[in-house]
Amino acid sequence: MKYIEDKNKRYEKDIIKHLRAHNNVFVGNRRSGSSYFYALKNKTVIGRLHNSLFWDWVSLNDIFYEDLACLSSLLDKVSHYYDDYIGLKHYTDKKSDEKSLIKLGFEIGGYTASTPKTPTYTYLKSLNRNFKVDEDLDIICSKNILDQYEPHKKQANKSHTSHVYFVALDKTSFAGGIHAIIEEDSMYISRLAIPPDYKKQGIGTKLMRLAEERAYELGLYNITTGTCSFQAKDFYEKLGYKILFTKENDPKGYDSYSLEKKLQKEQND
Repeated sequence: MKYIEDKNKRYEKDIIKHLRAHNNVFVGNRRSGSSYFYALKNKTVIGRLHNSLFWDWVSLNDIFYEDLACLSSLLDKVSHYYDDYIGLKHYTDKKSDEKSLIKLGFEIGGYTASTPKTPTYTYLKSLNRNFKVDEDLDIICSKNILDQYEPHKKQANKSHTSHVYFVALDKTSFAGGIHAIIEEDSMYISRLAIPPDYKKQGIGTKLMRLAEERAYELGLYNITTGTCSFQAKDFYEKLGYKILFTKENDPKGYDSYSLEKKLQKEQND
């Protein structure tokens, strides 16, 4: 078995293909999608909410709102846009958004890991599908972003982000791969996939070690990842990763987990 760094992302599609094939055994081809909602008052944009449906939950992204009534109205429209989902969820590092969502019935589900250069994000969730509506607002829905309604569009993230790929090859055959994202002083394991014929041969462990070695070389503070109960929870725990929080029934019928492995302490030893 040969292990290489795939600097040209030649095997990225193979990683995605085999990971999706594994996931589809458990979750099948469930509905997904995204949309944009804009709140207008007297033809002026006072709120915007981008959302996406994946694996039975609606994620709230890029939230902007003038007041709580505006946010509540946007959430009500989003909650009735999809006809088959479990709940709404959102990650934020803004205390103002956290407080607003809690006032509207959201619960705190957990906290992501922070580093010296990255903040902690609060994970919030809600099973509520009815929010109070401000009748003075006009809500516009679109499947695509509407530039004319984006006066408060966020500036591009200026943080440094890079991607790393390691691949296992059996001669010329793809035998496994890992994709890691490095941002600031943290690494996130985005994808890890091993074809069925190559499982239980230590390939996943070797690929993880290669990613971790890169993290050590760069002096990163930690490594984080997410996994589901039908994926690799036990595998990550055996490698020293600790569960930060659990997302119940996400996707439907399963739990998912946010995990972290700190590297800084080991570097200082």
